[in-house]
Amino acid sequence: MSNTQTKLAYILAKFPKITESFILYEIMELRKRGISVDIFPLFKTTEKVVHPEVEKLTSCIHYSPYLSRAIIHANFHYLFSSPIKYIKSFFEIAIHTFGSWNFFFVAIACFPKTVGFAFEIQKSDITHIHAHFANHPTVSALIIHRLTGIPFSFTAHGSDIHRNQRMLDIKIDASQLAVMVSEYNKKFICNRFKRDFGEKMQVIHCGVDPAIVTKNNHTNNNTSNDTVQILCIAALRNVKGHKYLIEACHRLKQQGVKFRLHLVGGGPLEEKIKSQIKDLSLENEIVMHGPLSRPRVIALLESADIVPLTSIMDSKGRREGIPVSLMEAMAFELPVVSSNLSGIPELVCSGETGILAAPGNSKEIFEALYKLCNNPDLRNKMGKAGKEKMLKEFNLIPNTDRLIKTMLGN
Repeated sequence: MSNTQTKLAYILAKFPKITESFILYEIMELRKRGISVDIFPLFKTTEKVVHPEVEKLTSCIHYSPYLSRAIIHANFHYLFSSPIKYIKSFFEIAIHTFGSWNFFFVAIACFPKTVGFAFEIQKSDITHIHAHFANHPTVSALIIHRLTGIPFSFTAHGSDIHRNQRMLDIKIDASQLAVMVSEYNKKFICNRFKRDFGEKMQVIHCGVDPAIVTKNNHTNNNTSNDTVQILCIAALRNVKGHKYLIEACHRLKQQGVKFRLHLVGGGPLEEKIKSQIKDLSLENEIVMHGPLSRPRVIALLESADIVPLTSIMDSKGRREGIPVSLMEAMAFELPVVSSNLSGIPELVCSGETGILAAPGNSKEIFEALYKLCNNPDLRNKMGKAGKEKMLKEFNLIPNTDRLIKTMLGN
């Protein structure tokens, strides 16, 4: 099948979403190859900041209410033309999500609009469906597959499989391909179900386009007497571990290190983080930028010296997959400080491309930052090794080629 004949539907929870730029750039890379992509978000976002590339996709985004005349028409169409498929699909979802209130109510609430998507997708001659995140978007992809027979695949990332594996084996069995972003996730699922899903489950890393680096080299000429620029790009949520990073920065200040920490991102912990910064008298050392578009993030990356992301596993089992913000930092030849958690060690080789600390251990985070702040040569060495690792294993271009080949058989 040639790319010019290929039409994809991407099922997403929300689009656009500032923190899920990896999906946006994957879609853009597919379009560069002549593959048509229509986007079907389950929920509409109202984010104030979006990446500029979203404007190019406006005509491809199909928002839908929970109920409308068109949705009612689509549901009656399948109810009367394929009553067994329609009823079996509804009860399959209801039975297998029951017991998890979030899964159950969202799945039932989204069932009519998902049927509406199925009707629209079938009319559009779309040849394949791909969902990002193994929870609600993949439930919708499964329903569409049951009703239309169109093959589907999905990418699982982090908390979408770590917290709740309800229906996950059914989704994998019904799919053409289940993509895991890390070996950690693949082993996690195989151990959870005590099964080897064989070729149906593939590890394909998310990737970064090396073209985002606008400078030929990111050579750090800072000395230990200069103010070290530390940049953390992460939503202000528990799993990102900002609390421990700020505690580590307090220790840096006590040791007389001159630094500036830039926090990029928004989220529910904003006020709590502001209070912590004030309590530790770090107002002069920490700048909160809020959510930023890609060009402004790139500008900060170009002037940064160290990029930390001190993730943790929260009380509900949420944790990272492999953070794309770390991949982007490595593309800019920046050393990273992160956590020995989940799939992160597959990206960050501690002592080579960065330093890993125990999750939630502010002392180890401080020691890693202190070491890098006072050693520009080490920062440059780790940065160059990190870029080499990123280009080899976390490069958007070859990784998209592999996704196309495994997803579509091209």
